[in-house]
Amino acid sequence: MERMAWSLMQELRDDPIVVTGRGAVSGCGHGTGPLLEAVRIGQPGGRWVEVAGHRYAACLVEAFPGIGKGKRLDPSVQFALAAADEAIREAGLVPLQDGSSRSGLPAPEQTGVVVGTSRGCQAQWETAQKDLSGNRRPRPTLTATTTLAALSGAVAQQAGARGPGMTVSATCASGAAAICYAAEQLILGHAKVMLAGGADGVQNGLVFPGMAAAGLLGSHPDPARVCRPFEAGRNGLLLGEGAGFLVLERASHAASRGALPLGRLAGWALSVHDSAGKTGLSEDGGALAGAIRCALRMAGWEHDPDSGQIGYINAHGTGTSLNDRAETAALRTVFGQDIPPLSSTKPVTGHALGATPLLEAIIALAALAGNWLPPQAGLTCDTPLDPTLGPLDVPREPGRPLGSGMVLSNSLGFWGYHAALVLARA
Repeated sequence: MERMAWSLMQELRDDPIVVTGRGAVSGCGHGTGPLLEAVRIGQPGGRWVEVAGHRYAACLVEAFPGIGKGKRLDPSVQFALAAADEAIREAGLVPLQDGSSRSGLPAPEQTGVVVGTSRGCQAQWETAQKDLSGNRRPRPTLTATTTLAALSGAVAQQAGARGPGMTVSATCASGAAAICYAAEQLILGHAKVMLAGGADGVQNGLVFPGMAAAGLLGSHPDPARVCRPFEAGRNGLLLGEGAGFLVLERASHAASRGALPLGRLAGWALSVHDSAGKTGLSEDGGALAGAIRCALRMAGWEHDPDSGQIGYINAHGTGTSLNDRAETAALRTVFGQDIPPLSSTKPVTGHALGATPLLEAIIALAALAGNWLPPQAGLTCDTPLDPTLGPLDVPREPGRPLGSGMVLSNSLGFWGYHAALVLARA
């Protein structure tokens, strides 16, 4: 096992997995631009919305026009189609207008798609249930559009991809699981290019009521202050929605077609089981610590710490009491008392469920490229952090430099699904 791990690490150093395209749809706006600007300045995204006849604080996608034939599909699929389209275009994978292909484009059979989702096509399920309860004949199209595979299937058809593909679900770590699967397909040689995404929509009658009943939604008179990760007064999360996509390929393949790498995926790991029932999260964060160590090992952190320092941690940081306590415990297990600077970007984007790991990977890559630390939105100089979490270096103002190093991005989910991604400059 040690020999296999060393061989993989060497292979990633010789021919890294790089990111050549990014795409996003979020409550911050349509595209990566609005997302990254809101995160860079620390603009809280929470606002009052009405869903299924009740008022909640959330960060939802507004005035979304849809794209092509996807306008009749589930909102999560519509978000995925738009985010994937942006990523494909940035990666230069769009054929020329005269119909000829760009140099170095992989064959359809060498292009794969994997999409992670926590909740799937729940708006379509709701539509099907309404048809049944209203004694109407169910629409035939719902047979296909209610499947989880609609997410990866629609993107694959739009992109003309015929390589490895699937939709994966690992609760709130789903997007990270998609990235891991995509990277492994590239290493195995099953694809030259992989589109890795995550998507979830929450504007239906299923997600908000369930979260509220479970006591997971935060509360505050100001919707912009509902999500307060690591603060003493935190009491729950802010729901969001959207989609994120990355185009992944080996560095050698990107070079062969003249594509500019935006960063690289240096390490990744998934872990499941934290003996704590449905939440899958114990207070010591043991499973998460294991995933972080595995991802760091792949990135070379243990073998060559000087060239692989972590300069920033994009924390899962939901703002629930247990999550923040378990995550900081896991980080102290790995880093001791010298935890690198960390913040959660969920006060900006909301917790977009399975899409979150992709949005946060996009943020991490931009922070590395631009040399800036994402500030903790809503956290002022006078706001105390929870002293029981121990000392934490949480950026409070925009403009603080990230400096050298890599970024660790954590994801945690129900049923013990945890993930760690290590991203680095190209």
